[in-house]
Amino acid sequence: MLEWLRSCLLAVILSASALGAGPVYSVSVIDIPSTFEMLGISDSGQVAGWGVNAMSQTQTFIATTAGNQAIPLPSGWTSLSGFAINASGQVAGFLSNGYPTLQAFIGTSSATTAIPIPSGWSYAYAQGLNDSGNVVGAVGNSAGAEQAFIGTGSGSTVIPLPSGWYGSEAWAINDSGQVAGAVNNGLTYQAFISTTSGSTAIPLPSGWYGAYGYAINAAGEVAGTLFNINNSNTQAFIGTASGSTVIPLPQGGTTASAVRASLDDDGDVVGTSDVGGWIYTSGETELLNNLVPIGWNIIAALSISPNNGLILAVGSFNGGTVEYVELTPL
Repeated sequence: MLEWLRSCLLAVILSASALGAGPVYSVSVIDIPSTFEMLGISDSGQVAGWGVNAMSQTQTFIATTAGNQAIPLPSGWTSLSGFAINASGQVAGFLSNGYPTLQAFIGTSSATTAIPIPSGWSYAYAQGLNDSGNVVGAVGNSAGAEQAFIGTGSGSTVIPLPSGWYGSEAWAINDSGQVAGAVNNGLTYQAFISTTSGSTAIPLPSGWYGAYGYAINAAGEVAGTLFNINNSNTQAFIGTASGSTVIPLPQGGTTASAVRASLDDDGDVVGTSDVGGWIYTSGETELLNNLVPIGWNIIAALSISPNNGLILAVGSFNGGTVEYVELTPL
C-alpha cells in the first residue's frame, strides 16, 4: 500500500511540475575528491566511487553531500576500485596489482577484506552487493573465459550458466539472492536473472539484438540497456524472467541507457539519454531538467536509492562546473 501511495504521489507531482508548479527535487553537490567516478547510492545518501589519489594509486571512497572517507588499501595491493554500496556502508569492487591480478573485495571506511577466488579461476572482480554483504561480479582465467559469481569474505561460488550460453557477468544482487547480469554466446549479450534454481536469459523485446542487465530490485525486476545489431542505438528496459519492456525515450531523445543501481524497489528507473538524465515512473519517462530548480542541467542520472528515491546524477548549475549531485525528493 505504501509503495502504491508513493507511486501515485510522485505521478501527481510530475504532472504538476510539467504544468510549471515547481521543482520535484532539490539538488546538492556530493563532496568527492577530484578525478573520481561515482556509482550507486544508498537510502542514507552514501555513494561509492573510485579514482586516482595523490600518490597515483587507484583509491575507493565513500562520499555524501557532507564529506568523504577513503576505503583503506590493504597491504600488498596497489589499487582499489569500488563499484557498489549497500545500506550498511559496505563497498564492493576489486583489488589489483595490474591486470590480470584482480581480486574482489568487500570493505568499509575501516577495513577491506579480499573475497576468495573460486577454485579453477585466476582472477575475480565484484560489481554489486546486497544488504547481507553478498557480492557478485565475474571470475576469469588466462584462456579468456569469464563467468558470474557470488561470494562473501569467507568464500565464493560460480553461478551456473543458462543452457546455450558460455560466458556471463553479474552486476547486481537483491536481498533475496536473485542476481542480474548478462550472458554471452560469442555473438551477442543478453540480460539474465539467476536464482537458487538456476539462471534464465531475459527475453528481448521485439526488434532488439542484445541487452545488459545492470540492476535488480526486491520484486525481481531487472533494468538495463538494450542495443541493436550494429550497436548504433541503445534504449533502457525493465523486465523479468518472463519478458521485458522497452522504457519510452524522454521527450526529444533518440537514445538512452540505464546502468548499475538504476532501479528502485517501486520499479522506478533512472538513466541517461542524448537529451539529459531522466526518470521512468508510473509508465512515463520524464527529463529530470523539468523536475529540478531553474539553472540546473542534469546531464545524466546514474543510480537511484532502493527505498526513498534519492538519485545520484551528474549536472551543472548555470553552465558552471560539471559535478556529481544528489537529487532529493521534495
